[in-house]
Formats: sequence, structure tokens, C-alpha cells
Amino acid sequence: MEKKIFHFIKSLRFHMMILFERLRNLFLKPGPGDPARQYVLLVNKVRQEWQWAEKTYHEVTETDLVDQVIYWQSAAERKYIHLLKKARQEGITADFETIAYLALIARNKSY
Repeated sequence: MEKKIFHFIKSLRFHMMILFERLRNLFLKPGPGDPARQYVLLVNKVRQEWQWAEKTYHEVTETDLVDQVIYWQSAAERKYIHLLKKARQEGITADFETIAYLALIARNKSY
């Protein structure tokens, strides 16, 4: 029972993060920035969603939750691959500053 509650709380936390980020993007104007950098950050965000779904898949034990996580994982993987293909077609690449920024964020993640 404790595992179910733990997984539910993790899932709720993840979805609340997404909700708050979408609300922030809805009400706050994006700052000036290079569109290519914004695209790279979007690709990174989708990659993190895919990694979260993969990690959650290995932790979930209930069949209903496993089915849901498989759906999330498949959707995130397809979205990530689509964004990478589109970036390749558009010639979008990450500059050193963006790569360093993403590395620092990954290093300082607390969850």
C-alpha cells in the first residue's frame, strides 16, 4: 500500500510540475532568446519526460499503472524522436552555452 501511495505522489508531483510550467508559459511572455536555443530546451524537456516514464516503469507494480506508464513512455519517446528529426531537418544545433546550462541543471536536480 505504501508503494502505491509513493508512486501516486511521484506521479502527482510530475504532473503538477508540467501544469505549473504550462501555466507559467501561458501567463508570462517568453523572454528574448534564440529560437534555436528554445527548441533545444524543449527537446531536453521531452527527453526528461521520457526518462521519467522509463524510470517509473521499472518502479510500478500494479498492472493498471504499468499500462499507463507504457503509454506515457511510448508517447514521450515518439515526441522526442519527432523533435530530433525536425531539428535535423531545420539544421538546429545546441551551442556550448545551452549545453553547459543543461548540464548544470541536470547536476543540481534534487529529485
